[in-house]
Amino acid sequence: MEAPEIAVIVLNWNGKDDTLECLASLSKVDYPRCRIIVVDNASSDDSVPAIKSAFPDVKVLRNRRNLGYAGGNNVGIRYALSQGYDYITLLNNDTIVSQDLFSALLRASVNIGVPAILSPLNTITHSLVKFGTQEASGRDMVFATHGLMSMTVRALMIMSKA
Repeated sequence: MEAPEIAVIVLNWNGKDDTLECLASLSKVDYPRCRIIVVDNASSDDSVPAIKSAFPDVKVLRNRRNLGYAGGNNVGIRYALSQGYDYITLLNNDTIVSQDLFSALLRASVNIGVPAILSPLNTITHSLVKFGTQEASGRDMVFATHGLMSMTVRALMIMSKA
């Protein structure tokens, strides 16, 4: 069985330096089936040419205007769904990831066994859903398997297909 394919969506708005650092860390992850998608929210700081030059394999989607956090991420999510990815990850552009991040998250996903939203516990969450924790390779994960999330303040979330 082939390993699941992950779409990593990074939203950018005039955050060229942060986004380039984030992409540099993503280029070192140990998970081979990971596709990076940058959604640019109409930046005016030359982010797009810098990203395309430094990371030519990264898919860049440009919005004509700033759609905000939710609107920009929705553009990336719609694209990822149309491409058939098994998991979709939302990652803040000012995040530096560890090399084993996706391997650890996917191990937690297998242990849970149902479609879920997962995130490392080292960030803050406010939610209307019932959360549980799952141990994965020494890292606590938070997951939601049903209900609606009212708000989550996280650097990273990974969601599986239903």
